[in-house]
Amino acid sequence: MLSLIMKREYESEQFYAFIVDASYKILKTDNVYKALYKYDDFHDNDIEIDLTYEQIKKILFSCLQNLINRLENKYNNNEKKISFNFP
Repeated sequence: MLSLIMKREYESEQFYAFIVDASYKILKTDNVYKALYKYDDFHDNDIEIDLTYEQIKKILFSCLQNLINRLENKYNNNEKKISFNFP
């Protein structure tokens, strides 16, 4: 399940695109379920857990950055200056 918590209201189409894109990429990841065991006590130094976890982080960061870019472009084109502070 993916969800976003925002301080402002935006058009839902932008966020729907983010969720669809991220979920599609995550579902295509081999052994994606292993990422859920990153902080499990039974980790047993399985390298696939760490690798899958990092893949999911990269996917989410990339999709989020695309969302931020789309929102900035949309609001800059409408001459409404808005800034998204995201590391």
